[in-house]
Amino acid sequence: MKDQTKTRQTLIGKLASLKERIAELEQSELKGKQAEETLLEFEAKLKEAEETYRNIFMNSQTGLFRTEIETGIMLEANDS
Repeated sequence: MKDQTKTRQTLIGKLASLKERIAELEQSELKGKQAEETLLEFEAKLKEAEETYRNIFMNSQTGLFRTEIETGIMLEANDS
């Protein structure tokens, strides 16, 4: 009987540990999903901002250009 009780207590303890670990993993998964959603939102906002400023740059009435500071090489220019 003592062995059965000991085995049962051991199994109950392991079950409790596993339930705790499952809860931790579920919490971690939730945080990961939230981080992914936040990242997707930021990526969408970044893309929108890039498109906005690209349009401003390319459609400006004033000639605009970008150069590489170290070499002075022109990287891009608008049509103006």
